[in-house]
Amino acid sequence: MNFLIDFCIKATAVLTVAFLTAFAMRRASASARYAMWTCALAALLILPLASWIGPVVKMPVSQNAWRGTTSEQPALSDSVVVQARRPGMRNLPVMIWIAGMVAMLLRIAVGHWRVRSLFGSAEEIRDPRWLALVEDIGLGRRVVLKRSMATDVPLSYGLFRATVLLPGDAGRWSEERRRIVLLHEMIHARRLDSLWGLVTQGAWAMHWFNPMAWLAAKQFRKEQERSCDDAVVMAGTASAVYAGHLIDVARAITMPEAALGMADAFDLEGRVHALLDPARNRKAVSRKICAAMLAGALAVTMPLAAIRAQSTAVVVPRILIATPVDIAAPVKKEPAVHKPAPRRAQPAPIEEPQAAARASIAGSVLDPSGAVIPRAAISFKNTGGANEEAAVADAAGAYRLPGIPAGEYLVKVTVPGFAPYQKTLTIEAGANATTNFSLTLGDVKMTEEIVAQRPQMAAPSGPPQRIRVGGNVQPIKLISKASPEYPADARAEGVEGTVVLRAVVSKEGGLLNVTPISDVDQRLISAATAAVSLWRYEPTLLNGEPVEAVITIAVSFRLN
Repeated sequence: MNFLIDFCIKATAVLTVAFLTAFAMRRASASARYAMWTCALAALLILPLASWIGPVVKMPVSQNAWRGTTSEQPALSDSVVVQARRPGMRNLPVMIWIAGMVAMLLRIAVGHWRVRSLFGSAEEIRDPRWLALVEDIGLGRRVVLKRSMATDVPLSYGLFRATVLLPGDAGRWSEERRRIVLLHEMIHARRLDSLWGLVTQGAWAMHWFNPMAWLAAKQFRKEQERSCDDAVVMAGTASAVYAGHLIDVARAITMPEAALGMADAFDLEGRVHALLDPARNRKAVSRKICAAMLAGALAVTMPLAAIRAQSTAVVVPRILIATPVDIAAPVKKEPAVHKPAPRRAQPAPIEEPQAAARASIAGSVLDPSGAVIPRAAISFKNTGGANEEAAVADAAGAYRLPGIPAGEYLVKVTVPGFAPYQKTLTIEAGANATTNFSLTLGDVKMTEEIVAQRPQMAAPSGPPQRIRVGGNVQPIKLISKASPEYPADARAEGVEGTVVLRAVVSKEGGLLNVTPISDVDQRLISAATAAVSLWRYEPTLLNGEPVEAVITIAVSFRLN
């Protein structure tokens, strides 16, 4: 029991240092934070081993601390009730810890067995186009490509020899999506992310009773995927294009827990926001810095593991022991000793309730270029109560809320033309906090309807629609288009449907990566894609500069 308490205290100390370090590195790259969490969880895993086999440094504890835990000997009376604790009860907490750790390890083992079965039954890809793409990416590590109809998303797995598993419909992907998916999964393989994930799972299983270990594992997984996303962007992929592919691939997620995948549902929204943040630090961390982080983690863990608490004087409490007594034998009564009645403690005075502690918060609302956004609506909703505070940014984009009650708030910022912003913020009592909110551009949507007579030619479509975007954004404008032709064979068969396409409007006004995201007749998809790919726009302007924007176009084919 003493070992378990000592083990829990030391693990909490290591995790506290890790969370403080992560807070200090909040402006660093995701790759640096990922390396820090990997070193911290690896140190957490070797903490009990270091405590068992390492040297011991005894820390003296004052005698009064031990005396304070003993009580005076109870006075004898005519009848004595003796309750003895069974020896096994002292080991019950340790048994519960071991049982929980075994259950967690079994869960991890079952997850890895399922993944190995999935990868083992898959068919290896020998298509020269895929193999040439792997060689072209060439990240310095050989990978094996496989395909399986049992998965909907690309996966990678392998502690030392990496295997990339592609879904059955990967053959219909565009060349751009193939390169992005393979680059993401091969980055996982080059960094041995499956191995570090197994180390994290081992530390999580060993410290399953500690809530901070669960939070640390969650932060590790989040920074692992975000750092991989940053590596793909640094390799030359546009962040908006990569975000579009990420959302499309993540539409159907049946990913096993032990595998690594580009379309992991965990923190998907946060990954997209991070990709669209132009001010984000995306630099990769060097091996020297990783080695320095590992040395720092060991420098904290090893001395902590060697510390033992040792009292300078042990006071053994007096124990009343009851022996078997013959019931038939007369009981000799001791003469009663009169003792003065103990004084009753005076009730503590009732304190008057104090007013809720308050604070103030101020800041600015900014667009992706760093310019201010005026007249932004901001709401602060207390997560622990029903009260809600609201503010509106002035003409300079600044807001201020004086006298707001302290607590945890869900902050929402809404501006026409920008994506909704949401963040959880903790406001401490008496603080004068300054917090800025950086918004990202919202998606643009357009609708095109193609109407045809039976069996006459298709009627011309209406004029283009202009999307209203507020704030500091000048909206895109359709300047030329080609109306899709209703396929004759589809019209003869009475086939109707709506084709939904997602694309990126480039800075030059053309459409990039036109991708269908609806499940309709392939003939309608081909007709809509061929026509929409020729459309031209005036690009979105942010503070006078053209920027890329994601657009969704719906082309409806119907018969009168």
